Parts: sequence; structure tokens; C-alpha cells
Amino acid sequence: MTRRPYALAASVGEFLEASPARLVGELSAHLAALSPFGNQTGQQTLAWQQSLDWLKAALREVVQARPIAAQWGVCLEYEIPRRGGRIDAILIAPDTIVVLEFKSSQADASAIRQAEDYALELRDFHSECRTVPIAPVVCAGNADYSVGEPVPGDTVAHVSLTRPADLSRALLEVIPAESATETSWLAWIKGTYAPTPTIVEAARALYSGHGVRELGLSGASAQQLKRTEDVLRQAVHIANEENAHVACFVTGVPGAGKTLAGLNVVHALEGELAATFLSGNGPLVSVLQEVLAHDLKQRDGGTLADARRKAKTLVTNVHRWIDHGLQEPSRPPHESIVVFDEAQRAWDREQSKRKFGREASEPEQMLQILSRRRPAVLVALVGGGQEINAGESGLSEWGRALAQRFPDWRILASPGVVKGDLPVGTSLFPDDLVEHAARVHEDEDLHLAVSQRSFRSEHVTEWVESVLRGDADGASRAMEHLTRYPIVLARDLDVAKAWVRERARGSRRTGLLASSGARRLRPHGITVQVLTVT
Repeated sequence: MTRRPYALAASVGEFLEASPARLVGELSAHLAALSPFGNQTGQQTLAWQQSLDWLKAALREVVQARPIAAQWGVCLEYEIPRRGGRIDAILIAPDTIVVLEFKSSQADASAIRQAEDYALELRDFHSECRTVPIAPVVCAGNADYSVGEPVPGDTVAHVSLTRPADLSRALLEVIPAESATETSWLAWIKGTYAPTPTIVEAARALYSGHGVRELGLSGASAQQLKRTEDVLRQAVHIANEENAHVACFVTGVPGAGKTLAGLNVVHALEGELAATFLSGNGPLVSVLQEVLAHDLKQRDGGTLADARRKAKTLVTNVHRWIDHGLQEPSRPPHESIVVFDEAQRAWDREQSKRKFGREASEPEQMLQILSRRRPAVLVALVGGGQEINAGESGLSEWGRALAQRFPDWRILASPGVVKGDLPVGTSLFPDDLVEHAARVHEDEDLHLAVSQRSFRSEHVTEWVESVLRGDADGASRAMEHLTRYPIVLARDLDVAKAWVRERARGSRRTGLLASSGARRLRPHGITVQVLTVT
């Protein structure tokens, strides 16, 4: 049974009729369900009783002024995943969501940031808050009264401050009078809260036994990943049935979840065939291995050393995997399924020889090692335009190896791999080998088109790509869909910094992303070369 993310939800009328003892009991039971071994303090109970008294008194006055308000909704202790916090109360009116935080005495800067953060989280991740105005309100014993003004271009207003005695006045001011219509607060309660998981959170959840649909992804992202996973499962089925070698090429826009899809495949199929996730990103591999090791130890018991050994079989550095595979040229690898993240960044022959003295490119070496085992499946995760270092061979090196050395491998790929319509225009088979494109079985579900990082709009990636290509018309068309995503182009760094800081609300941070070759930033005190990690 799915645990509800709140302690109590009711209409305002039902809330006003409920006894204080019942309300405190509901809150206590919910807290106990969240932390069965935690201790509920008397101070917590007193704080609940005080805030419930304040809220009840205010809502009685609101209903007296606007009788229709009895049909609005109240939600108590709504959980904000990953932030580890819970909103004290949410008032759900037809045209406004009010986020309420209660403080016994002080309405300090921390309390204001907290209320604003919660409102921003609802705006970004709650399905029923995408277009509805949200008013954060801090009610504290000594607060100076002020009503937060709307923010141009944003649905979250500035934070309102009020004493308990003036709370009803604040609520009547932040909720427009024309909201005197019926509302289905139940629809809001049933709405989904879907924050985008970080890759570390995703890995932890996956290897704890959860699938992508349980990770809090947006509907489009979860469905898309599920379709991609189904295609890859079918590829494994084909390899098993035919005792064959299958290479799958998965593409996607930046932030679409290619790494998550790869981790999910390893997790989902590891029980059927031995599988591993390979990456040349050393820091990412180290972090994922350590996170998984601690989770495995906590879940399965045993020593941390044993857990670390197991974690290293699930997530592996690609160079070490190839090293191990080349040590005994006749022995098949342990894994039948290998997922290679950022496969377009595999080294060409020259770089491989310079680094390790090998006479073949990494794609050729990997296919050679996997060819020793039947069945075997390679899942290559390809991000367009991300071959950023010398010797990173791009997609065509895989096609050259498949065409010249491994003609028996079956190939599944997204259409962009064959047509070369990835952002950098590369294709799997270069012009001199284009006849091999007939070997490819194309499947649109092997392309991840919805960015998870740009959670407010999938058109952000389209706009960025158009700008980088110098396609003003394309950027203009994409911008038509970005009314809720603030973007500005500037040639003055001070102007850009001021613009970003002005929009950094709550405790959200700002930063600068620059090209590693941006030497023109030096006069501004930014030496990118020093900051670059190699």
C-alpha cells in the first residue's frame, strides 16, 4: 500500500468541525508511521496544538467573510521528498495555493526562505501546481504584517508575514475575491509530486529494488524510460533465443536520463544474465560504487569490504574492465550484458595506443572481449556533441569496428544513429561504410527525447541547440514554448550575474557554466583552465 505524503486532508468545513484531540492524534499517527522508532516530544505536540488553534481561528473568520471557503481544502504536514521537510499546512482554494508555515515566536530569514522553498518545490514538481498562483505565508507570534507581492513572470509570490491575530486578513488578501467558486481540492490531493532524482539517488533507489516508475520522475520521463527498457529487454531476449551478439545504441537529449536508463537495465536484467554498468567518468564511478556499497551493507549485512567488492561488479570503470578482459585473451568476460555510458567518448586507436600501448580503439576492444561470450548484449548510451577531449572517437568508431571486425553482430539503434541527425550530425557508419546501415534495426523508443533536468520544459534543449547552431528561427520557435522558463542572452557578465541573482529565490544557489576554452573570461577574474578537472 502506498504511503500518503500528508498527515490529514479535509475540506475547511470538516477541519473546523474536527476536535483538537482528533487532529493531534492524526498528526501523531502519521509521524509514528514515518519514524516508528522516533520519539515524539511534548514540545512537538504543543507546537501542533498552537498552530492548529491559530489556523482554526483564522479559517472561521475567512468562512464568515466568504462562506464558499468552507468548501476549500486543508492539507496538514505535507511531505517534501528529498528536502526532508514537511509543510505545516496547505490551503487549497480554486485559484490559489497557500503554503503556511507556523513559528511560535520569530519570523526570521530562515523561516522566510523555508516557506519560499516549499512554494517553489510545489511549483516545479507538483502536477496540480504548474499554473496555479502559490502564496507562501509565515505566521509567527511577533511578525510584522506584510503581504507578499506577486513576482512578474512567476506563479510564486513573495512571502507574506503575519501574526496569528491577522492570519485571516492575510489569507483573504492573498486569495482573490473572485475565488468564490467551488473547488475540487481532492484533485490537488491526488496530484503527483515528482521531483527529478539525482543520479546518485537513482542508483540507490534502483539497487534497493525499485524501478524507474517509482523514482518520482515526471510522467513523460517515466513512460519514456519504460519504453526504452522494454526494447532493451527484447534485445536481451533475442540474444538469449538465438545465442547471438546484439549491440544497442541509445541516444538522448542532454539530461534525458540515458545514465538512469543504463543503470535501470543493469538492475532489471542482472538476475537473468550477469550485467555491469561501465563509465569512463572516474569520479562518478567512485561515488556510485561507494553509495551502493554502503546501501548493500545496510540492506544485506556483512562487511563493508564485501559490499564494496559487490558494488564494483555492478558499476565499473571502463578502462579497468577492458584491462581485465585483455589480460587473458581466450577467457570470456563474466558479464553477458554491458552498458557503456557516454559511448561516443570511447578512445580511438591513437589515444588507446598513447595511453596503454594498445593497437585497437576502445570500441573494437570492447566488442572483441564481448564476442567471446554467447549470448552477449552491448548497450551503448550515446550523447550527441559531448566528445570533449582529444582522442574521443565519436559514434563512427563503433560503426567502423562493427563493419570491419564484427559483421555477425545484430544492431538495434535509434533513427538518429543511422541518419546522423544528432546535434553534431554524426552517424554510426561514415560515408565509406554507409552500406552497413542496412544491418540496423531502427526503433524510435531507443531515443530519449524529454529532458529531466529541464523539468519545466522539454523545449529548452531545442532552444539551446538552435542557439549553438546559429539557427535564429529555430530558437524563436522553441522560445514560444518557454513562457515559464526564464532565459536571457547577455554579453555583459555583470548584467548576467545580476539577472541570475535576482531570480535565485529561497535557498536556491546560482552558478556559472563556461567553456573550457573561454579565455576571454580572464579579464573578469575567471580562469577556466585552473577550474577544469581532467
